[in-house]
Amino acid sequence: MTEHAHTQALLDELAPLLGLAALPLNAHGGAALTLGADLPVTLYGEPGERTLFIALALGRLRNEPDYATTAWLFRRNMFDSTLAPFVIAANPQGDLLLWGRLPLPGLSGTMLAAVLDTLAAQGTRIRTEAALALPAAQEQSA
Repeated sequence: MTEHAHTQALLDELAPLLGLAALPLNAHGGAALTLGADLPVTLYGEPGERTLFIALALGRLRNEPDYATTAWLFRRNMFDSTLAPFVIAANPQGDLLLWGRLPLPGLSGTMLAAVLDTLAAQGTRIRTEAALALPAAQEQSA
């Protein structure tokens, strides 16, 4: 069995649920897809295959966000947030990410599809509420 065999099996189960022919892992154990029209998602089977790392690229925060937007984003990271175990963070390029880890054992493609559907809805809401610009990677390809 290869290092990421369980992760690939999970993605093989997930792909048809999302209407994809396949969702292969790259050499680093990651796979990329787009939810909806424009919400990039990266999935990584982490070493030891104990967890699945999931990150959605939400967009770039304005250079000078207002207090209400900043406070709203921070509240989304509270311990009692409906996003848990996912949190909002910023990458070195200044893009906001919605990311988290799920335990891989017991996770089915159906369960992961439901999680991704919820994350897509939350990601779209965060983009709208915070008036985010396109993430750096999407901006360069647009």
